Amino acid sequence: MMNERLKLLRQNLNISQREMAEMLDISPRSWQQYENGASVPGGNVLKSLLLKLQININWLLSGSGQMYFKECDVEFDRDLMIQAIAVLEDCLAKEGVKLDPARRGKVTVKLFENLKRSGVSTENLGMIEKEALELLDLI
Repeated sequence: MMNERLKLLRQNLNISQREMAEMLDISPRSWQQYENGASVPGGNVLKSLLLKLQININWLLSGSGQMYFKECDVEFDRDLMIQAIAVLEDCLAKEGVKLDPARRGKVTVKLFENLKRSGVSTENLGMIEKEALELLDLI
């Protein structure tokens, strides 16, 4: 479960819930709700985890892979991943689609892989959104 992975992450960093919340610019109550499974982090929190802590978002959402992203393991474009997360979150909201965290992680990774294979850049928001909507149609 994602909430367990969030707790594991914080414990791995050896910091308190309050310190984690401060690091991510969220309220301590929000972090507590993430850890106890009452709430799921949105795109902005996922983006912060990626940028500030180099957390492997696929691991966080689905449990697949390593906790921390290692750029030497795969070809990675941080800006493209952030853009993919943000656009996917917007598309999910617009379409009214609710995905469990594991499935959301898999869709995010698939979107990122499709974008990399297609050579889409972060500036091409229209293409990123088109790819995200196509993936959502397959769900």
